[in-house]
Amino acid sequence: EMLLGGGWRAMSCEQFNSVARSTRIWYARIPLTPFLWVEGRHIYADGRASMLVKIGPVKIVDASGPGISSADMVTCFNDRSIFLPASLVLPDVSWRESGPEGTAAAFSNGGYEAEAALSFGKDGLLADFVTGSRARLDGAAFRSAVWSTPITAWRSRGGLREAVAGSARYLESGRAEPYLRFDDPAMELEYGAEALAAARRCR
Repeated sequence: EMLLGGGWRAMSCEQFNSVARSTRIWYARIPLTPFLWVEGRHIYADGRASMLVKIGPVKIVDASGPGISSADMVTCFNDRSIFLPASLVLPDVSWRESGPEGTAAAFSNGGYEAEAALSFGKDGLLADFVTGSRARLDGAAFRSAVWSTPITAWRSRGGLREAVAGSARYLESGRAEPYLRFDDPAMELEYGAEALAAARRCR
């Protein structure tokens, strides 16, 4: 679901990630009426990103450049942390301790670098990913913000643990401002052969 016009609306989306190529493609569709919908897509590839949002045939957001490229690089890092944490041992990620239940990780790609605080539950599973490296689109410009993606439920499937509930939110002036949430125990996740082998080695 996505927060739109002051209320939560159902959303269908598809996403493709490649760790080897640091690529992320995301497409979403939100029905407004039986004959009108919002469509959005993010493409992050080769260190550059673009975002397009339309209501029917009308473009309402068409963004590219350093701001969206930096933000989508952080989102790509976040996806790896949630959906394929085994990939975080690769050389493009560095680590340092930040407390008894968390650690700080840094990721760089395409000339941008991001750092995030990752916290874990007693079961060892990711509880939250918090970063100040992902800018927030505010009107036509990007500004600094703290971004968080708490994960609230996991499932076991094929010997793997998979996140099936959580949200994305900004933390502003001591309050959380969620804009996206998901709770889908039947979520479809598919892995390439190399990703699946890595995940099972580190389960």
